[in-house]
Amino acid sequence: MGCHKFIAQAILDQGTDYILAVKDNQATLRQKIEEVFDDAERVDYAYASYDTNRQAEKGHGRIETRRCWVIDDQDYLLYIQGVCEKEQWPGLSSIVKLASTRRMGDKTSNETRYYIFSLSCSAKQMQVDARSHWGIENGLHWVLDTSPSAKTRADFAKAMALSPLTSCDAWPSIC
Repeated sequence: MGCHKFIAQAILDQGTDYILAVKDNQATLRQKIEEVFDDAERVDYAYASYDTNRQAEKGHGRIETRRCWVIDDQDYLLYIQGVCEKEQWPGLSSIVKLASTRRMGDKTSNETRYYIFSLSCSAKQMQVDARSHWGIENGLHWVLDTSPSAKTRADFAKAMALSPLTSCDAWPSIC
């Protein structure tokens, strides 16, 4: 977890912003973010500063529905900062929940992802950016799977992690 905070601070030190996926191996942070969203949902977001958006697409034999919630409420952010490790997340401005449901024939799959973000933007814009980011991640995995050199993989991953995010609608590009 400390390494992630170091990366977040390094990105901020470059004058840019970060969005970091909260993974299962970050159990405390993930649990607290899930608690925040569960609490907010129980009262229909009555006490939270938030934004939400829903998108649906049909194509390639499937129907996919994506929902996004962005909470930038300071009370909720203080709760997350106060319980996670001894050091706080630098520049934390919002937390994000992305939930998708994919129906293909008689099969349905659900996925929920969480992020921490040093900016606050609309849920609609976050969905656009997240899909762009997934494309970058997919490209990264392809390079990692096909590159013959561990050094190349490490250099590419480092460039990916430290590329600047200059605004809510511009994801990092790899040089």
